[in-house]
Amino acid sequence: MDKSEQLTKDFESNVIANTVRSIRLYHVNDTFTQSSKAKCHLIDGGIEIGLDNYSFGIFWNYDDEIYNWFENPTISKFEENDFKNVELSELINPVDFIDYKITKADLIWEYYQNADYEGNPISKKNFVPLQIHLKFENNSELLIALVAYDYDKSKGGAYAFRFDLLECEILISSESDGEIKNANKK
Repeated sequence: MDKSEQLTKDFESNVIANTVRSIRLYHVNDTFTQSSKAKCHLIDGGIEIGLDNYSFGIFWNYDDEIYNWFENPTISKFEENDFKNVELSELINPVDFIDYKITKADLIWEYYQNADYEGNPISKKNFVPLQIHLKFENNSELLIALVAYDYDKSKGGAYAFRFDLLECEILISSESDGEIKNANKK
């Protein structure tokens, strides 16, 4: 079993049949991007999801200049970095997720390593999910993905999303359609 398979297995054991108690969204900038056509929103600070006895999330790490994954933080990563709270109801309907159990979780993992000036790794592999797709007992779905995107005004304002760990924002959608492509397979 490789590392990403083990991380997925561990994640599933913590979230499957566990009830969501809170979802918090954070932003670094004053605005966020949304697409009613693509039925998604893009934020740049992070997301934190609290369950009965487990919490997880993705946040922008100013030191590494990349998104990081966290589980069960002792202090909110967002409070210590002075992120702006985004009202959840501005983006998704919280009643679709809060107080419901997660029945399925699909993840796609990627990793990064800090390197010296010659490109030699100087840190362990830091794994971050490029996608977390959660399904709930009430048949609702929540998609969280690290994406880069292109906006094509000539195509009626269409967005083209692709997974990207380096130059990305966090996509939040309650209506996933599988349109995200892996950046490595453009």
